[in-house]
Amino acid sequence: LNALAGQLTVHEATKIEGTGNAPWGVVIGSVWSAVFVDGVTAITNNAFEHCTAMESVSIPKSVTSIGRGVLFSCENLSSIAIPSSVETIAGIHSLIAEVGIVDVSKNQNFVFVGDALLSKDMANFICCPPTMYDDYEIPNSVNLIAESAFIDC
Repeated sequence: LNALAGQLTVHEATKIEGTGNAPWGVVIGSVWSAVFVDGVTAITNNAFEHCTAMESVSIPKSVTSIGRGVLFSCENLSSIAIPSSVETIAGIHSLIAEVGIVDVSKNQNFVFVGDALLSKDMANFICCPPTMYDDYEIPNSVNLIAESAFIDC
């Protein structure tokens, strides 16, 4: 962690369950930005939950999977681009609370249908935003609904 800049550089994927167990857990309120070094292939579950000062995350093209709750309660995050290399997302419901915060335009694996995130082939329903209060008709093509797809909906 560069304490002056509030920038955390992640050099490798570490298996963690929540920021309390992460090496940066004691400074979560000071982390404004996270940069993953090219070569990191996974962002594990709850990696940056409660990093309330987090404003930006840079995900390299080497990342292929994003766990659930990765940026839960990162309310200062203004946007996150999911690179084309990401093949699996366990759940990012907390990130799509504001429509437009997650950008999948450069990723051939995912698509937004209404405000819900689905796999591009529309077979997997990944999540809906917590702000979705109206009825939502799940497309007939869906054959798998992610474990936390409707948290806070």
